[in-house]
Amino acid sequence: MTKKHIVVAMTGASGAALGIQTLRILRTQGIESHLILSNWARRTIELETDLMAEDATALADHVYQADDLSATIFPYGWDDRNSLQYENTISHC
Repeated sequence: MTKKHIVVAMTGASGAALGIQTLRILRTQGIESHLILSNWARRTIELETDLMAEDATALADHVYQADDLSATIFPYGWDDRNSLQYENTISHC
């Protein structure tokens, strides 16, 4: 069976707790997580939860800055069969 990969994007909208919970669930399910975290999301995590942004990033397997245009989120290659699966698993908090 192919390992699953999910992108979680946190933009700073109210929902930091949901993004963190999503990362926790993915970790317990053995699903590899790719976290995109904006500067506003870092601040929102600290304002809306009892965590620091670093606590959230520690839950993800891979972390990318929102302004990193060279980030290689899925270095595994894309094909028609898998791209639909990846597109449908993006969680936006």
